[in-house]
Amino acid sequence: YQCDWSSDVCSSDLSKRWGTVDMQWHAAVLPRIHSFVPTGRILEIAPGYGRWTTHLKDLCEELIAVDLNEKCIDACRQRFADASHVKLFANDGKSLDMVEKHSIDFAFSFDALVHVDESVIASYLDQLSEKLTKNGIGFFHHSNAGEYRSCFSWLRGIPLARRLLRPLGVNSGLHDRDANMTARMFEACVASATLKCIGQELVNWSTKRLLIDCF
Repeated sequence: YQCDWSSDVCSSDLSKRWGTVDMQWHAAVLPRIHSFVPTGRILEIAPGYGRWTTHLKDLCEELIAVDLNEKCIDACRQRFADASHVKLFANDGKSLDMVEKHSIDFAFSFDALVHVDESVIASYLDQLSEKLTKNGIGFFHHSNAGEYRSCFSWLRGIPLARRLLRPLGVNSGLHDRDANMTARMFEACVASATLKCIGQELVNWSTKRLLIDCF
């Protein structure tokens, strides 16, 4: 689809369940990170078309954003052309080579890494162990759909499975969440990267009962 940056069509569509991007930011995102911002340098992983970048850029001295999709980075360069402190890079989906060691005060990713598997999560965390400052901290939104893997494997083998899934408010694709990733796996990746997991919050996401996401 085409993006009309003057009306923020792309971002608004992604946040339509909340009403607007601003409403989702102030209701769901900022309350969970307000203790860590404003700060010096923020790293945003997978900004897409800049839905959260537009808020994060006002909470730091410098913002570095990396994304696998070059079209997204090009669009963000256009969108934030007047913000000289915003640095944008296309990467290979795993690398943070463009980030200096011990330079990041706050690492952030929301509504993006839910689609990636454990290997991508582990790669970013391994690198963040040397990219974060001494008191640096990260906030990540990722999939917890793996906790329901056996349940959904069983249901998919049953005729009329979609009808059985409907009361749970989910579809057979789990909203494109990675089907294997879990909160426990994320915690293990954190430990392997010699970092510390200080808190996890399991949440439903466009579902009625299943906690398929984790902050």
